[in-house]
Amino acid sequence: MALICAAEAYAADGDMFTYNGLNYKVISEENHEVAVSQNENISGAIEIPYYVVNGSSRYFVTEIGTSAFNGCSGLTSVTIPNSVTGIDEYAFIRCSRLTSITIPNSVTYIGEYAFYECSSLTSVTIPNSVTNIGYGSFGDCANLTEIIVEEGNKNYMAIDGMLINISRSELIQCPGAKTSVTIPNSVTSIGEYTFSGCRNLTSLTIPNSVTLIGNGSFNDCSSLTSVTIPNSVTYIGGSAFYNCDSLTSVTIPNSVSVIRGLTFADCSSLESVVISASVKEIEYGAFSRCSKLTKIYNLNLTPQTLGEKVFNGVPQDAVVYIPKGSFKQYFVANGWTYFIDFREMGAFDITMSNEAVELAVSETVTLKAEVNKDDDMTVQSSEWTSYNPAVATVDQAGIVTAVAPGEAVIYFTATDGYGVPHAVSCKVTVTENSVIESITVDADAPVEVYTIGGIRVADTTDNLPVGIYIVRKGNVTKKIAVK
Repeated sequence: MALICAAEAYAADGDMFTYNGLNYKVISEENHEVAVSQNENISGAIEIPYYVVNGSSRYFVTEIGTSAFNGCSGLTSVTIPNSVTGIDEYAFIRCSRLTSITIPNSVTYIGEYAFYECSSLTSVTIPNSVTNIGYGSFGDCANLTEIIVEEGNKNYMAIDGMLINISRSELIQCPGAKTSVTIPNSVTSIGEYTFSGCRNLTSLTIPNSVTLIGNGSFNDCSSLTSVTIPNSVTYIGGSAFYNCDSLTSVTIPNSVSVIRGLTFADCSSLESVVISASVKEIEYGAFSRCSKLTKIYNLNLTPQTLGEKVFNGVPQDAVVYIPKGSFKQYFVANGWTYFIDFREMGAFDITMSNEAVELAVSETVTLKAEVNKDDDMTVQSSEWTSYNPAVATVDQAGIVTAVAPGEAVIYFTATDGYGVPHAVSCKVTVTENSVIESITVDADAPVEVYTIGGIRVADTTDNLPVGIYIVRKGNVTKKIAVK
């Protein structure tokens, strides 16, 4: 009998028990570690203990488990002990009255949607111990005004109250109370659910540095009336603008090949959309329930492959503007037969003088863009822009100036009489200067030119063959590139 009692005193991994009103799950019997397990109807202010007791055993509380307080709308504040190293996904999702949370320096990760829809949170501080934050962790927190990151965190920082990775390349979370946002030029990707539930966001500037917009990035941004997606963007994730019910128009840039599932679903105020010629596929329900969508400008000569219910709920009498000569294809194409009013637009095309150029720092080149169009088409406006102006700039005459080594893309965009933008681009690669500059030594000092391998080949930089050289003049040495 004594042996049986002794055996019952020990729990196994995965066992559940309750201590002082909270549920726990054993995650390591060997290390005496437990996670706060799923609880229902927890309300008021709670303090999670450093350790808990089950029978004759003590356990350290090291995790706030998955969905631990999911939907506990009466929960107002939580104190987390320093024994906790992780807050799992959905841990506090929909805790709508949670006004404060202190995350201790012991926590190293915060799971996806951990505090999603915690609408009473006004600020949150990320300690410097945190190395991983899941997408949507603080999404749809309607009254969250700022996210603070403690100094010394090696993985994250805050800019204008927004959470961003330490290299400033990925925007991770925008507080839900923001009304206007300027995304830094260093950002190349907008993470999943970054702006989800920013219902008061009316103004948004996406820089030309951004190449990726993640899944659900702007869903439920119900005050956003317009958004310009730059030509640098190559990927727009599924549900990216789901339920943006004030959005009236959108242009898919000519760098995107697929419109993902539900991208613009339930955008009930969307009236017009421009689909660029680069788009080859439109996935499930991408424009479903866009009940005011009456103008679709499709620039591809070949009808895109459509998934199921792409235009479900869109008026069948919406006008679909298509390129000249493509009527028969669209009229019989699978999925496009949903519509009855196809109208061919006059030809409108742009050619660029160069697809790619290489420049040395401070060099310039003039790019030329030519618009080829039918007589009945007009050019409403045109503009030169640079993606990565820190490397190369461009003026409105098409003159490109190399600023610093690196790569940039120069775009020329012309808008036709229908208000549809058409764009072409040129890739610019900038190298170091190909001439000797700012060498302030005796003019009579001899010049020595060496190959990169150290072989002396000339006494002057004049008429050197294309290549990389080491030049020494007096006591000054410089590497040059000759093209």
